[in-house]
Amino acid sequence: MKSKVYFIDFGEKGKERVYERIAKLIKESNIPGTFKKGDIAAIKMHLGEDSPFFIPPVYVREIINILGETGVDFFLADTTTLYVGSRRNAPSYIMRAVHNGFSAVGLPIIIADGLRGQDYKEVSVNGNHLKRVKVASAIYYADSILLLSHFKGHELTGYGGAIKNLGMGGIAKADKLFIHSGVHPFVNQKRCNLCGVCVQWCPEDAISLGDYATINPERCIGCATCLSVCPQNAIKINWGNDSKLVQESIAEAALGVVKGKRLACINFLTSITPLCDCNPMQGAPLCPDIGFMASFDPVAIDKASIDMVEKKTGGMMTSLRPHIDMGIQTRHAEKMGLGNEIYDLIDLS
Repeated sequence: MKSKVYFIDFGEKGKERVYERIAKLIKESNIPGTFKKGDIAAIKMHLGEDSPFFIPPVYVREIINILGETGVDFFLADTTTLYVGSRRNAPSYIMRAVHNGFSAVGLPIIIADGLRGQDYKEVSVNGNHLKRVKVASAIYYADSILLLSHFKGHELTGYGGAIKNLGMGGIAKADKLFIHSGVHPFVNQKRCNLCGVCVQWCPEDAISLGDYATINPERCIGCATCLSVCPQNAIKINWGNDSKLVQESIAEAALGVVKGKRLACINFLTSITPLCDCNPMQGAPLCPDIGFMASFDPVAIDKASIDMVEKKTGGMMTSLRPHIDMGIQTRHAEKMGLGNEIYDLIDLS
């Protein structure tokens, strides 16, 4: 059975405000119908790093205005990161969210996996890689989820969207580490010129310089930042195995996060950058802003987002990383029962 995916573009210049387009999408797709009066609902989203590439808080505020009559207690939710940065623990992440303007949304900000990323409840999924998922506690105890995802490229999985927002962003540190533990970056000695950029950007101080850069496997967390910042393209991973393992594990974790919950998804096809929002070395967006999608199926909305961005850019996401099969994520998620790759696109533009 096909899943419905709703789409709306930015509209004709000077004719309609973007907020009105978002409101139309939410109402026509019946996003409010996901929630029941009395729910405690997590708005699961990335609250930003030290870069401008995240969902603008004003968009979130508009969504809350539309959903304000549902009688639901919403809260903004995300989890801490493996790497040492502004999202490494709850106090630091909350301060980053405030700095990025999310206090203006007017909702509580809850770091769902607790003070240091150790608060979770286990959920059984019986996947190929994960038998049980360590779901961040505040998300586990929520009645329902509104998933707001910034769609973009990703250096390890090819793209990041709804599935990754759930499967990496909804779990505790221990499972993040497990998922990344199969990623083993290594240095091509002949290409390394000892520039030190990888050393500068490694969040775990896992790289040192000698005759060439060396990665300490005991400290490496598999985040792949070094891979994307190296100007000599000297750092590699085994793409066939490592990317497949990560993508499938993310899909399995996503199933654990949403198990037993009502879910509504909105993908923002805006500021579509080639790299993950967490990456400090972002380039320019791949294309002009496209619009917004809504669905109750995280697999369908990701597949529709990929298809539309590839169509708009002439296949740029694939050409950027021909060694990554982006379809692994959606195919495995469908196999696990998270949703359907086959969809009907309903254009509200």
